[in-house]
Amino acid sequence: MKAVYKIFILCLLLINTQSWATHNRAGEITYTQVGSSPYTLEFTLTTYTNIGPQIQADRCTMTFYFGDGDSCVANRINGPSGTCQPPATMGHVIVGASGGQGGIKENIYKCVHTFAGAGVYTVSVSDPNRNDGILNIPGSVNIPFYIETVVTLNPFLGPNSGVVLYNPPIDYACVCKRFIHNPNAIDPDNDSLSYSLGICKGANGNNIVGYSIPPGVNLNPITGDFVWDCPTPQGEFNFVILIISWRKGIAIDTVTRDMQITVDGSCSNNPPVLDVPDICVDAGTLVNLPVTATDPDNHDIFLTATGAVFNLVNNPASFPQNISGASPLTANFTWQTSCSDVRKAPYQVSFKAMDIPTNVNDQPLVDIKTIQITVVSPPPLNLTATPQGTSIKLNWVPTVCTQALGYKIYRRNGPSGFVPSQCITGVPPSTGYTLLSTVLGSNIVDFIDDNNGQGLIHGTDYCYMICAYFADGAESYASNEACATLRKDVPIITHVTVDSTDVHGRNTIIWSPPDRTEIDTVEFPGPYKYVIYRSDGADCSNITAIDSIAGVNLPGTSNDTIYQHIDVDTYNNSNSYRLGFYNENPRKFIGISHCASSVYLDITPGDETLILDWTSNVPWTKDTFTVYRQNPNTLDFERIGVSNTAIYIDGNLNNGTNYCYKIRASGYYTEPGIVKPLLNFSQIACGVPYDNVAPCAPHLDIDANCDSIINTLSWNNPNLTCADDVVQYKLYYSTNDSANFNLIATVNNDGTLTFTHNNNNISIAGCYYITALDSNANESIPSDTVCADNCPVYLLPNVFTPNNDGFNDFFRPFPYMYIKSVDMQIYNRWGNLVFTTNSPDILWDGTNQQSKQPCSDGVYYYVGSYTAITLKGDVTEKLHGFVQLVKTRTNESR
Repeated sequence: MKAVYKIFILCLLLINTQSWATHNRAGEITYTQVGSSPYTLEFTLTTYTNIGPQIQADRCTMTFYFGDGDSCVANRINGPSGTCQPPATMGHVIVGASGGQGGIKENIYKCVHTFAGAGVYTVSVSDPNRNDGILNIPGSVNIPFYIETVVTLNPFLGPNSGVVLYNPPIDYACVCKRFIHNPNAIDPDNDSLSYSLGICKGANGNNIVGYSIPPGVNLNPITGDFVWDCPTPQGEFNFVILIISWRKGIAIDTVTRDMQITVDGSCSNNPPVLDVPDICVDAGTLVNLPVTATDPDNHDIFLTATGAVFNLVNNPASFPQNISGASPLTANFTWQTSCSDVRKAPYQVSFKAMDIPTNVNDQPLVDIKTIQITVVSPPPLNLTATPQGTSIKLNWVPTVCTQALGYKIYRRNGPSGFVPSQCITGVPPSTGYTLLSTVLGSNIVDFIDDNNGQGLIHGTDYCYMICAYFADGAESYASNEACATLRKDVPIITHVTVDSTDVHGRNTIIWSPPDRTEIDTVEFPGPYKYVIYRSDGADCSNITAIDSIAGVNLPGTSNDTIYQHIDVDTYNNSNSYRLGFYNENPRKFIGISHCASSVYLDITPGDETLILDWTSNVPWTKDTFTVYRQNPNTLDFERIGVSNTAIYIDGNLNNGTNYCYKIRASGYYTEPGIVKPLLNFSQIACGVPYDNVAPCAPHLDIDANCDSIINTLSWNNPNLTCADDVVQYKLYYSTNDSANFNLIATVNNDGTLTFTHNNNNISIAGCYYITALDSNANESIPSDTVCADNCPVYLLPNVFTPNNDGFNDFFRPFPYMYIKSVDMQIYNRWGNLVFTTNSPDILWDGTNQQSKQPCSDGVYYYVGSYTAITLKGDVTEKLHGFVQLVKTRTNESR
């Protein structure tokens, strides 16, 4: 009877499975915000199911699960009323036909839900089962259909509605004919979208075991184009496309599309081909883009387009919808853009061409081309740069796009010649420009560059470009390039070069004089006077006047002026200078040059090397540095290298030999008319390389022998691997791994590679490291620390015979090791204490310690502990057991 019952249940299960068979093919969950609360969303479930006389499953309701513990049973809303009676009614929208199964219908369910607050929620629907025979889902008829959408509710990101998908997830392909599908996702909030392939899910939202993606399937992560190069074999396949919306760099939702593609094996048809490029347009431009589709079989073509640009509130784009005609077929995409369309992310427009086969048995095939349209703000116009004292004023005509937040201002020395090409927005780093400032306000028309209050440098040709920027990070095209130099109304120092290195040395200072045409000769008629100021060091922090040159008359142009400063310490430090410029009669201050210092060279010795580094503080642009070393035979300084930075390492030298150097610094001003290059020498500096580099550390090993109480240490000779002059080793020891290490041995032979340590035969517990020393006593870093630990042994007999025969007269341990002390109490059978000791040897002779009388034969119980010596320190272990006291000698022992 039980067997019959089991068979009956199995039959019911099989019948139930068949009622679910050939049911769910595809679907997705989308959503939109409703009402004023950002936490109230209306979810829409769209499924695609088989219809036909053999289909016994038809869902009047579906249950949404919102990921917060709540759920909702939603009624189907499409199709005429009463569509659930009878179950297999065809009252819904027919999406397509599938052989003899009667077609596919679309089912729509809606439910509104209010979440309690911010969070990430997975909204899901599950329905048994998928249709039978899906080739890349083993046993699909027994696997539930599961889809989900992940929603991020974040008050800092604002309200959000999910994508709208304009292409259904049911599509058809032909064997080995290129197939393309695009969900035509449009985000109503203009969030950025990305796409990726996912895995079909089944019961409880788990990945389906055995699910696979056929070869040749690719998904464009930017456009969403799903391409299958050679669909095969004939049959049905399901794929998952994840559509992710991004806002401020955060994934704000992920919609899962579970789609089905039916591959037909009887096609003689070939897909059409679309020809349409990506474009970049200035805001305000009318886009008039011809879109051409060609069919290789000369079939008629059906042409459509989708994209967010068709749904814009202002100036939506247009394209003739549902246009058809002979191949080649051309239609025009038009869009009158405006400044309100400017954004960083391009707009996506998907064009779809579907052929109309003449053979009724052929599947219509499609080509989809998703293009990017970038709308760029025109640049600010007519940028000019005008010098004002030690600053430069910029003026421009603001951008026509008043939605701009403001302007980014860029600066470089000397012109770049950069003219932005199509779709190159902002000022790219490759131009050599760096961001100088950002100003807020689209109506701003000027900016003063005073180098953050420090004043600009005379002799520098300052060039500028600006662009408008927008709230989403979009930038306009760059403006024209505008350059200017400060008026040459002060002397410009070009040289501070060391002629003689000594505490009583000499520097030569050269400057380009002011241009009389740049001076207000009414206020400053001349003659003029230079005052030379000097300071120790490179920063002009404590300048004092050291000399002056009076009676200077300036024509329109003048040769450079040369001044030699003698009896100045060029050996111990650099010297910095400034030049004051005065009108002599009447005496008036006109201006002062920028600070310029000599180049000062420092040398740091190393093993067979000298490290040269130098400093200087100059107003011109530093270019390259040439290093000279003195030839000991000719005493001439010879060039040995060039550096682009203020450091140079001279190697392969002889330790103990004196080497002398000087540096020639090369630089320039960008203003035309000033001599270039500017060549200035440092003082002469000397150094002696010596071996101050420690050798590498040896590798240390340890062999611990508990029985012999000996540690044998061994190491390698660094001279054979990573050193060449090791002469000595030092071995350090610590009693544990946390105490200070002490030197225990010095080995004065680099070939001696072992050492035996017995620590007075007390303990082998301890840690060691070793160092290597070279011939100059440079000690290496410590090697890796190696440690050994004791092997404590403390065993007691279970019988002793205290009869004074010289054999086994005492209760004492067998030979023990590494035991520091014992705390032991021995009791008789009545619990009376008869003996106590702290000695590890115990040596109880069977006498009652208190009465001094011999104890009677019998069994005695001991308790206590012993303390072992270990690497971690003293370790105490409990001790307890029995011992038998026998006055007559016995051979019993443990």
